[in-house]
Amino acid sequence: SCSTQNFLPFEVRFSSIMQRALIPSLMTLAAAKNCPSSPQLIHAYTSVELSFSEACDTVSEEMVARITANQDGSWVDPHNGGSYFIDGVSNDQIDAHRDTGSASIPQGGPFTDKLRFTLTQNGSGCDVSACSVSQVTSVLDFSGGYCNIRNLVCGSDAGCVTEKHDFTFEEGEIKKSSGASVDASKCIVSLSTEV
Repeated sequence: SCSTQNFLPFEVRFSSIMQRALIPSLMTLAAAKNCPSSPQLIHAYTSVELSFSEACDTVSEEMVARITANQDGSWVDPHNGGSYFIDGVSNDQIDAHRDTGSASIPQGGPFTDKLRFTLTQNGSGCDVSACSVSQVTSVLDFSGGYCNIRNLVCGSDAGCVTEKHDFTFEEGEIKKSSGASVDASKCIVSLSTEV
């Protein structure tokens, strides 16, 4: 038997295929808790559930301290020297964004990712829902979204430079767009320098 789908114009069939391919990705993004939005329909994102034995005030203080120190030049983002900026801080949420360090990115840049950390006190510890969302049309992210999150909370045990508090964390559920990757070895990459 022949399907009437085969007799539809190519543009209609292609559009239908693209919609079926995009809808699960968009639904996954919508399901990712507390993610910031992106102006682009197709964009990379990563969300990570984290748990800390320290109180949320301590975790929040360290993240804000790293971002502030990054702005004054005393803390260097270990992932190609990006620049972090605070967009808003409340008792249970930190909104920020990071511009990529363009010196070592062949595609140019800088490119911007929005970040949101939602903190929930859990006994004496803290649970954090963290999300990084690209603000440009993107598919592959070379672990950029994951590193945006990780580099604000990793401790000296992972080779990270801390500001006020040194702690460890456990990762829980990770959700990501199809082209995003999660590779901690990509998170500490020195700036390219000319010899």
